[in-house]
Amino acid sequence: MKLLIADDEFSTRTLLRTCVTKWGYTVIEAGDGLEAMTFLRSQDPPRIAVLDWMMPGLDGVEICSRLRDRPNEQMTYTILLTCKAEKEDAIHALDQGAHDFLSKPVHIGELQSRIAVGKRLIEAHDRLLELDQLKNRFLRMAAHDLKNPLGFIISMTELLTDKDFPEVRQDQNDHIHAIHDAAAKMQNLVSDLLAVPTIKEKEES
Repeated sequence: MKLLIADDEFSTRTLLRTCVTKWGYTVIEAGDGLEAMTFLRSQDPPRIAVLDWMMPGLDGVEICSRLRDRPNEQMTYTILLTCKAEKEDAIHALDQGAHDFLSKPVHIGELQSRIAVGKRLIEAHDRLLELDQLKNRFLRMAAHDLKNPLGFIISMTELLTDKDFPEVRQDQNDHIHAIHDAAAKMQNLVSDLLAVPTIKEKEES
């Protein structure tokens, strides 16, 4: 998973990069807020961002606020690092869109755990998004399959009751059987739709 480290202090970036790379993440570095924002708005943005609060250009809180106000489809989990230790500072950062908040000097073990939490949340978010897209595709297919027999039933019943088409009523029984077959097809489709959640539950159990 791609992770951004944004801090204007080279020594801090070096320390964090060494640790985070060891934990298996692909690291991108930014030395100021504008550079960090460029990476976060790219077509393939990092999914986790460890941001220093005080940076040139844009500070970490402003970056979190912008990400919150203009969310990507892909979630970016933000961890804000700062020397500020007051509870009010943490509340302000979280209110502005930061997902997590750590005081400097950073405890490396704690940072690793916080990043791991972010990774789990991102993976859960991506899974929900995938399931939502799958559901939408399935519903579009189901709607298309239901539309044809329903349209046939409506058209045929209109013809059977239309006095301008007496010849249709001459083969009324055949038409009724055709309507019945179309309705049965729709019923089977609805049954299949209702069975999907049950199948999914059995697969997950």
